[in-house]
Amino acid sequence: MSKEDNENSLLKELSCGDVESFNILYRKYMPKLSCFAYQLLKDRQKAEDIVHDIFVKIWEKRANIYKVSNFNNYLFQMTKFAVYDYFDHQILEDQYSITLNKNEGSCSCDFEEKIDTDELYHLISISIENMAPQRKKIFKMSRYSGMSNKKIAESLGLSVKTIENHIGQALKDIRKAIVNMMLFIP
Repeated sequence: MSKEDNENSLLKELSCGDVESFNILYRKYMPKLSCFAYQLLKDRQKAEDIVHDIFVKIWEKRANIYKVSNFNNYLFQMTKFAVYDYFDHQILEDQYSITLNKNEGSCSCDFEEKIDTDELYHLISISIENMAPQRKKIFKMSRYSGMSNKKIAESLGLSVKTIENHIGQALKDIRKAIVNMMLFIP
């Protein structure tokens, strides 16, 4: 009897880390599982990806694989559940996208109604002018002159971290000014 014929022997050897046994089982079941997954998904690439992931899990959890009494059923169950997980994940992604699009749509419309571009630029300019002199200088060097944080740090004799902190705080100040302005627009 050849090695391919005795599945229990293959599973025992696989549990000990035998790559050849794994490859034999992979070649035997990959086509069947891929067809099964394809029937459920109607997407050949996704079906193959799912089956590959199943075999990765088999390899990772090989130590106890010899305890499986019916390897064929075990693999088909794993495939079925992996496809169900995929569908569940797709539903969640779709729901998230719908919610995100609704929120983005309502926010952008409200925002556009309340404040136009010229007002926004004016508000940003005022916010920048009201900053502490050092922060204003750093922010202008970054945003208007296009200098990197490292170049700004070198030219001012400061650390890159200090520059990052100033820019971060400047952006917070600008956001705060915009939010405050939004609150007072009827």
